[in-house]
Amino acid sequence: MTIDDKIKRFEAQKEIKSKEMTAVINFLMGKVGLKTHKGILLQRSSCEYFRGVNFHLAVLSHSDAIMKMIPSFVKDGDLP
Repeated sequence: MTIDDKIKRFEAQKEIKSKEMTAVINFLMGKVGLKTHKGILLQRSSCEYFRGVNFHLAVLSHSDAIMKMIPSFVKDGDLP
C-alpha cells in the first residue's frame, strides 16, 4: 500500500466519522436538549461547546442511541 493509498483511505474514513459525529451532536442538541455556549478561540474565531455536568449525564443516559449512530468507531475499535 502506497502513501497515496493510505492518504485516500484516511480521508474517506475522516469523512464518514465526521458525518457520524455531526449526527451525534445534532442528537444531543436537538432531542436531548443540551445547550451550547460560544467562546473565542485564539482571539480570532469563535467555537461552540457544551458545558457542565449535564453533558456527561446526557451522553451516559443515551449511550445506546449514540453507539448506534457511530458504527465506524465501534467497528474500528476506537471505543473501549
